[in-house]
Amino acid sequence: MIINLDLRGKKIAVVGDGSDAIYRAKKMASEGAEVTIFSDVVDQTLIRASNDEANKFNITIEPANAIFARDLLRRERLSNFAMIVATDRNVEINTKLERRSRRYNILLNTLDEPATCNFSHVAVKEPIQGVEIAISTGGQSPAFASHLARKIEANIGEVDKEVFKAFVTIRQEVKRQGRSTFEVNWKEIASEVEARYHHQIAL
Repeated sequence: MIINLDLRGKKIAVVGDGSDAIYRAKKMASEGAEVTIFSDVVDQTLIRASNDEANKFNITIEPANAIFARDLLRRERLSNFAMIVATDRNVEINTKLERRSRRYNILLNTLDEPATCNFSHVAVKEPIQGVEIAISTGGQSPAFASHLARKIEANIGEVDKEVFKAFVTIRQEVKRQGRSTFEVNWKEIASEVEARYHHQIAL
């Protein structure tokens, strides 16, 4: 089941040294999360270099030896985090995190290692601002999920943006009137918007 989490104000731990750790930390921080990266390699210079806007992100860095020293694995420390994402495919660390995440009911993702995950990431594209395409293979092939998301994104055009704008406007008006959106014939409205768009393009 694909769900959309509200990460605003949530504390999230990212465990890893590579570009995956930086990418996922930035992505979650951009959605309002307070992210801590546990790494002996990643520093603020790397984060800033990867994105000119990174300074606005709430990302802190702690040494990875905090994990090996069991600091992160203590219950009182783990309880601070709503989610942990481990990116380096370190079997020893992932196994320890998996045991504790299940014991303390914390969301854990270890990328494409389903055995130690209790949730999996989905491939997400945003072809229109405010519209996300999310595809999951249940951890079987993240690469295929990304491939299919890119393929769908490439087929979304300007006319779809116009349909989206119309849907948003009509939904707001229907709700303002206290009516149910189930009363609206969305298929008919989409057809009308598409016909009007193509007519304007032809002029």
